[in-house]
Amino acid sequence: MEGSMARRTRGSVIQWTLIASCVIAACSTAAVDSLMLQSIDHVDMTSVSFSEFSVSQSQFSDMILCVFRGEVKLHGSSWKIEACVECDCRNGTINCDFLTCQKPECADPVSISGECCELCPYKLKLKEVFSSFPSGRTVVEGKTNKFKFRPSIKIRVSQTSRQIRGENMWRVDAWVSRSEDGSGPQFSYRENILNDLQRANEFSQIYYQANDRYWTFNKVKYDFDASEGTCKDFRYFCIKFDVTDEPKPMFDLPLTFSVVKGEKERQTVCTRLGACEGVFAETFDWDLEGEDPIPGQDTPVTIDIDVTFKRHTRNLEGDGLWRVALFGSSNPEGDGPRFGEVSQILDAEESSEDIQEGTSLYVDSIETDFELGTVGCVEDVEYICMEFLKGDAPNPDFTLNTAEAHGNATRDSLITCKPQECQSRVVFTKLQATLLSPDVMVEDTNDTDTKVKLKATSNKQLTTTVAGEKLWQVVTFFSKNEVGGGTRTNEQPQILSRTQEDQTQPKGKNLVFRRMDFQVDLDGIICEEVPFMCFELKKNAESSIDFTFETHPLQDPLVDCISMEDVCKGSAMEGSMARRTRGSVIQWTLIASCVIASACSTAPADSVSISGFSVSQSQFSDKVPCVFRGDVWYHGSSWKIEECVECYCRNGTAYCDILTCQKPECADPVSISGECCELCPYKLKLKEVFSSFPSGRTVVEGKTNKFKFRPSIKIRVSQTSRQIRGENMWRVDAWVSRSEDGSGPQFSYRENILNDLQRANEFSQIYYQANDRYWTFNKVKYDFDASEGTCKDFRYFCIKFDVTDEPKPMFDLPLTFSVVKGEKERQTVCTRLGACEGVFAETFDWELEGEDPIPGQDTPVTIDIDVTFKRHIRNLEGDGLWRVALFGSSNPGGDGPRFGEVSQILDADESSEDIREGTSLYVDSIETNFELGTVGCVEDVEYICMEFLKGDAPNPDFTLNTAEARGNATRDSLITCKPQECHSRVVFTKLQATLLSPDVMVEDTNDTDTKVKLKATSNKQLTTTVAGEKLWQVVTFFSKNEVGGGTRTNEQPQILSRTQEDQTLPKGKNLVFRKMDFQVDLDGIICEEVPFMCFELKKNTESSIDFTFETHPLQDSLVDCISMEDVCKG
Repeated sequence: MEGSMARRTRGSVIQWTLIASCVIAACSTAAVDSLMLQSIDHVDMTSVSFSEFSVSQSQFSDMILCVFRGEVKLHGSSWKIEACVECDCRNGTINCDFLTCQKPECADPVSISGECCELCPYKLKLKEVFSSFPSGRTVVEGKTNKFKFRPSIKIRVSQTSRQIRGENMWRVDAWVSRSEDGSGPQFSYRENILNDLQRANEFSQIYYQANDRYWTFNKVKYDFDASEGTCKDFRYFCIKFDVTDEPKPMFDLPLTFSVVKGEKERQTVCTRLGACEGVFAETFDWDLEGEDPIPGQDTPVTIDIDVTFKRHTRNLEGDGLWRVALFGSSNPEGDGPRFGEVSQILDAEESSEDIQEGTSLYVDSIETDFELGTVGCVEDVEYICMEFLKGDAPNPDFTLNTAEAHGNATRDSLITCKPQECQSRVVFTKLQATLLSPDVMVEDTNDTDTKVKLKATSNKQLTTTVAGEKLWQVVTFFSKNEVGGGTRTNEQPQILSRTQEDQTQPKGKNLVFRRMDFQVDLDGIICEEVPFMCFELKKNAESSIDFTFETHPLQDPLVDCISMEDVCKGSAMEGSMARRTRGSVIQWTLIASCVIASACSTAPADSVSISGFSVSQSQFSDKVPCVFRGDVWYHGSSWKIEECVECYCRNGTAYCDILTCQKPECADPVSISGECCELCPYKLKLKEVFSSFPSGRTVVEGKTNKFKFRPSIKIRVSQTSRQIRGENMWRVDAWVSRSEDGSGPQFSYRENILNDLQRANEFSQIYYQANDRYWTFNKVKYDFDASEGTCKDFRYFCIKFDVTDEPKPMFDLPLTFSVVKGEKERQTVCTRLGACEGVFAETFDWELEGEDPIPGQDTPVTIDIDVTFKRHIRNLEGDGLWRVALFGSSNPGGDGPRFGEVSQILDADESSEDIREGTSLYVDSIETNFELGTVGCVEDVEYICMEFLKGDAPNPDFTLNTAEARGNATRDSLITCKPQECHSRVVFTKLQATLLSPDVMVEDTNDTDTKVKLKATSNKQLTTTVAGEKLWQVVTFFSKNEVGGGTRTNEQPQILSRTQEDQTLPKGKNLVFRKMDFQVDLDGIICEEVPFMCFELKKNTESSIDFTFETHPLQDSLVDCISMEDVCKG
């Protein structure tokens, strides 16, 4: 039919075809560019107006217009005739779809204006609430903890609408609770944490069934403010699902929300939280120093403490926050009884030191008293321990916990113990016995009262104070030889009194027993046979403290013997003055009757003046003074005869020590006023320098790194003085270098890092030999400022030993410092530093969202990134610090070719975000474009990856490194990849084929030109945009039945053109092939035997993208068949 309007009906589609010659004529002959179409009955050759449309000629192109009920419709336009009929114009053909309404499922359907079908009121019956929130999630007290999770709802299908749509519909409240059911106090309660999109989350039973019967709310966020309450309150994270107070259902349909069995508790679900880190202390270290500790007495001590905390520990400011206890213990864990405990060593200010996130708590120069000298010296107190705890009444209150070595258990304190050797030590160099009385001993007699002075000369540098009970033992015996060797005759194991046994040995003093009173057993003694009375000094086996008893040079045992040649007689001698010399000691014994009678007894005054001395009677007491060269010296006084002779009076007896000088070891000795012996100039020949600094020590770029170490010096003994003393003598320079020998640039160079005491460190060959031939400088400190340079410069820590520019040797002796073989490089030692952590990134996580990604096209995406850093990294501020790359990859490590890489997703502000020590770098809502739809949809691009790097030209420059999973290797970026499923998905619910031409087909013929429209109705909620090449395949065949089952006759595997194969399916649209042109093979076809021509739509096996092709409800093949009853003829 031509030249007129034709109408024919097939199924639910009405089709009109118009050969609109008059309209076409108007368009082709119009003299103007724009036609105003008003009415088909009033045609003007210059302008035609219909339905108030303004149409340019270019819009028509070669597409034919439609005229419907007197109105011109443009190609591509659509309109409704009535609520249930919708039409569209396609190149001169009008297609109208008739909607068929199913019977409403409810008893009270509602008619909606403009809608074809009556609708039922909305209803939702809740069965159970679930949460994807991970059980055991750690939270940090005092901070805002960001949670992200997916609430999922189980419903009772039979009592819930097929679909529920609207705005501000749903509500999820969230809080943290002490209780498993969420009852009781609600901490950080937030009413409805859903955003607008989530509140409008559409419910669909189709989607519900496809999602394993869960209705899910994606990416719900909750900020838990953990400054309300403390860790004991934070046990469960709870949510409650409900309808909002003012929901806005689509079409204003009524909404009924209910819970199975009316059990309101079903609306709430709580998830167990994991460890709560209030202030999570990881390590506790300390240093303690005390001068001259004495067992049994408190010693003033100075303490430095250093507590490190877990990264992301809360900030904390307040009063009385901390407590540190100090005590002695029998074991390295500090368990059991505590000796001499000081329960709090911090003062008010120290206990209130604040901490910032990730920083350490360092308090130095804490002063207290502690019985330091006892630890290590008595049984069962071998360790010094300190315990770090929360203060007794902190304001504000908080939780302190610490990680145990085993598992994830925590406790509320950290105890660090260090073994302590007994610091009490004596090193004796000589023992000297002096017989005070009697002047005569008679052989072969018993119980001769005897008085002896015993002096043990100590090494002043190595000997400390020794105090306690039963410290000393003095053994006496007779011997055949002057060194006490061989058989001991009439040995007495202890001649000291109890007071003398307990006598304290002060530091820097000699041990002197002024008078040992004991009785000598001369029974069986013949003076000539055993002419020496000997004394041995030793440590008492019952000593209350385990001090160190040594001799230097080594003497075993420590013995001195007195010759009895002039004392041991066969009979006594009395009433005369005797003078005798023994070794280097001169002894005068005076029966001072004349002095006592004339001066002391008859003097009318209270004092007697002789030789310029005034001596009161009270000073004599029962002690007898001495007269020496006409001068009276009272008991206890001392005087010098000359530089090398020093005398002292002891109860009527004058003793004089004569110093004997050894021959000077040098050719040019120096005489010093007031000194007995000539002294040699000081000289020190350096052999090598060592450092206790640990190799591999990690340093942090951009920060001050505190080093503590012990330089040790090796010297050439034969060319070094026995002792060197003075002030401002020594110098140790320190720096960090790129080179193993310390050459080149010197970073953080510090000239002489020794303090005053260390600069005056005395050199002694005795001590040098005792210390394994090392001369050591203890506890030298160096602050390495690593803001000079970057990690590539920080490879070696170097020190150089030298003499200061202005040394002050004792006695102003000359000082000569030299190096073996003149090799100056021996003065320097460098130690290899370990890893340098500039900015040490530990983890890199990200979230990416993009709406409706299309394969082959860039999609606008929004990205959140979160980078965590190692504790104690540097602070960093500047410009262009960071770069983040986005790309697709074939593997989870991000190695190999990069697909669609965006090398920098950060803008100028985002790339300049600063970081503070221990904090994370969190940047949200980063916007960029990325070919998201392709990832997961094409072969070899299965992962989305992001790489975190240092910016290309950061200002300031810095080092970025990251920890690899294996060993301690580092690299300069972090890559995190996540598997990506293909976003492209189609879910078809129906296939509808419409025969456009011919009107007649003749059986048993070939190559009949055929045109068919095929419409695949999609589920709008589940279907995304699908784009690519060779996406679709349409198979046609003849069948005996209307559903296309059974044998397929004359099947053609693909009737789509190449353009149709590649046709994009936009999101929310149906897939429509408006006109499939193909030829039908009717060869051998008898119409009555195969009365249906069928069409199957399927995914093309050669598709360029791996999209998901589904049907719902499930159909093994998506087929529609056309009855050929009125078309196929003989």
